[in-house]
Amino acid sequence: MIISPEIKELNCYGKFSYDENKRAWSIMKLKKEIIQMFPILKERRNHIGYRMKLFLSLQSFNEYSNKVSSKELPVPIIMYIERIEDEKKP
Repeated sequence: MIISPEIKELNCYGKFSYDENKRAWSIMKLKKEIIQMFPILKERRNHIGYRMKLFLSLQSFNEYSNKVSSKELPVPIIMYIERIEDEKKP
């Protein structure tokens, strides 16, 4: 079951963290606003997963978007992966 929030739009930014033990970029910390929109994430007994879709062409994205527009699918979270500049320490 896909969990959907009840808000129109939210913009937030975050970072991925590298896990030395697993040697992977495996930690994605969610901002407080996201947790508030999805209270089920606070319940530790629940096992929560994720599904990620990567569209390799605009055409395939448009096909998926049409399914969302026709209400066959819920509106997805769109995540951009971007390079950020290192924070300079004072």
